[in-house]
Amino acid sequence: MTCEISYATDGDSGNGGMDRGRLLSAMDAELVAAVSAAPQSVTKRNYVGAAGGSGLAPVAMGTNVFWGDAAFGAAVVNTERLERVATVEVFCYQEAGEL
Repeated sequence: MTCEISYATDGDSGNGGMDRGRLLSAMDAELVAAVSAAPQSVTKRNYVGAAGGSGLAPVAMGTNVFWGDAAFGAAVVNTERLERVATVEVFCYQEAGEL
């Protein structure tokens, strides 16, 4: 599955928005740090029954969810805002009984 992450900045009003490129780069770095931190996987969990305040905890499944590095699209100027879309490929194995 491809996870699409959209984010934007108008810049700091105290700087008249002239720092929006620097702020967008800082957000890029935060995203890289989040998806590149080892390990690039997490235990797959089943949240069926845990939703809606039922008091049930999610159940750990037998496989993991994995993801790759972020791929960054070009920065786009939209009026005074700088916007970017990054994508991350996410993988997991279908387990027995899963739809």
